[in-house]
Amino acid sequence: AEGFVVAFPCPTGPGVASSADEEEARVAAREFYVQYGFVVFSNAIDAERCAATRAEVWASLEAATPGLQRDDVHSYARIGDVRDRAAIGGTETYGLAPQPSIFTPEVMRNRQDPRVIGAMALLIGSEDILVSQDRWCVYRPTRGLPGAVADDKGDGDDVLVDRPEWKTRGNLHLDLHPWNYLAGTTDIDELAFDGTRDFPREINMVSAAGGPHLQGVLALLDNREQDGGTLVVPGFHSVFAEWVAALGPVEGHLPSYLASKGGHGSSNWMVPREGGGGSYKFTDVDPVCGLARRVPLREGSFLIWDQRVVHGSQPNDSAQCRMAQFIKGFCRAKTGEGRRQARARIIAREIEQAGTLDELTPLGRKVFGLA
Repeated sequence: AEGFVVAFPCPTGPGVASSADEEEARVAAREFYVQYGFVVFSNAIDAERCAATRAEVWASLEAATPGLQRDDVHSYARIGDVRDRAAIGGTETYGLAPQPSIFTPEVMRNRQDPRVIGAMALLIGSEDILVSQDRWCVYRPTRGLPGAVADDKGDGDDVLVDRPEWKTRGNLHLDLHPWNYLAGTTDIDELAFDGTRDFPREINMVSAAGGPHLQGVLALLDNREQDGGTLVVPGFHSVFAEWVAALGPVEGHLPSYLASKGGHGSSNWMVPREGGGGSYKFTDVDPVCGLARRVPLREGSFLIWDQRVVHGSQPNDSAQCRMAQFIKGFCRAKTGEGRRQARARIIAREIEQAGTLDELTPLGRKVFGLA
């Protein structure tokens, strides 16, 4: 309704008994997920939590960006300033926070929320799960904005201007190495977690043996079609293995090979990363792109997809921001003991340094791998 994707009621949380109606909704949500490889749960977090998280995100951006004010769209030009990208990220980072992992109070509360965890547990088929330590994103508005923008453009607020240069790049990809995912030849359990950069590496080093792997995005603001946001290719998980087999050897998809043939041009390409991880990128002429669908979300909704599903993002084309938080879930039992201990150590350290130890709940300690 109203342009948003149909959503299912969010489970109340691990260990909470379901009524007959709730159980029926759970079954329907799981059946939808099995068929399409993605599903949306409504009201995973409430409006108050969404507002508090948005305020926290803006506070982080304002602290890192001289002159930025959340209520002054003119100042948004500073977010994408090349000089600030090292500090806060620019459009090339798809609106992501600069830090690979965020441990601020509201972000942590969302990451350990019983309803968020209940949704992932339902799809994984187990309450014994771990969650990622991920980050948020902000897409700036790009259309119908007041004139006299801070960096010069326009000569008055009565003039509305478009800012196409504020758009993130559209993209479709897979956050895994397709060949190594199926072969189980990544070194994911060897991650030392010497720094927070190992959290995104963990996402890109998944294998089928450690699955299922869920990726998710929590909408912190109503996210309409025109606001930009997540794209998915429904059902791709069901043809993933067949698609990989049809690709042929990985060597023919590496940047070095494509460069020797004059560049990737209209060819997709593989971005290999250390430890056997990687990501696979689709060009905009691949037929798969024609199968991608935007997933508009109501505030507080939680979109979850199978990591084998091709996904990406569409740029903002409206006068409203997009704000979201990313959360991934996976099976604790299928992670190596050494990896669990290493990630627990760095999570505990980061939480202590952030001063958010008091935000940890018993459920949070469990899904963060601290208990």
